[in-house]
Amino acid sequence: MHKNNYTINNNEYCFIHVPKSGGTTFGFYLNKYNIKTCTKISLHHPVNNLFSPNKFKYITILRNPIDRCYSYYQMVKRGGQNYPHKKYSDNLENFMNNCWEVNNMATLYYAGIDCSKLKIINVNDEIYNKAIHNLKNFHNILNFNNIQNDIINFFKKINIHLDNIENKRKVEYNKNLSKNDIVLITKHNEYDIKLYNFIINYKK
Repeated sequence: MHKNNYTINNNEYCFIHVPKSGGTTFGFYLNKYNIKTCTKISLHHPVNNLFSPNKFKYITILRNPIDRCYSYYQMVKRGGQNYPHKKYSDNLENFMNNCWEVNNMATLYYAGIDCSKLKIINVNDEIYNKAIHNLKNFHNILNFNNIQNDIINFFKKINIHLDNIENKRKVEYNKNLSKNDIVLITKHNEYDIKLYNFIINYKK
């Protein structure tokens, strides 16, 4: 997982599944209707820059990075003792300082950076600009905040008509972040936040 050494055929979609961004729900429907994808839907892989997004059918779901990171933190807190990064989940600051998946992960994924070493990678403007360039050429970008309609519209374009979408991994938790929590997550995800805001406005 987190490697970018897969291959893509012309008749396949490549779903870039950033954790805690609605990918489990979207993947359920891709599998249900036998939509061909280049990797297993349940796995997480960055863009493969040998298969350029302007030539192959990349799709992804964008989620507000602050919400995504906090959701990931809550998932790990709920998880068992062998869950990745569990030992850092005693508090949010410790988690943000040690878990690479809540440190500009989306920018790394969309830039095509191999993340398989499972460590925090410092993102710079060059990586960010590559991510933006790739995303501009994606076949489909869905918005987590409009996930029901965006999934329905995705399938409508390929002549599959869905009446409603069932969330496959919804978990209730306290989503009222403190100002300190927001500042902390922002500090660790400046590039992800800049990327999210740019692409959401670019799509309008």
